Amino acid sequence: MRKILELLLGLPLAISLLLAFVGAMLALFGGMFAFENARVVGGTICGIGALAFFALLLLSPLGEFFALADGMQSNRAAQSNVNEVAKAPERAPGKKDRENDRVA
Repeated sequence: MRKILELLLGLPLAISLLLAFVGAMLALFGGMFAFENARVVGGTICGIGALAFFALLLLSPLGEFFALADGMQSNRAAQSNVNEVAKAPERAPGKKDRENDRVA
């Protein structure tokens, strides 16, 4: 299930990146062979693909999506592990150690 969700998340990124690359190639060849319409259309496709790629990359909540895809089991296990590892301090908070309190 997680692999399918990862594929669904990565598919729009891959399509928009491919769109940007194909548009750039079309604009390049349109400019080399003096096809003005191909150059303009290729540049437009390239710009839309690049804009879509970075918009999806920067605006999509990747971390939240993977947390939902993984389920709550691993999150609960990690939380319980953190609670077990973190021990309460042995001295009272706000009290300074007397050993390093001397001024030389």
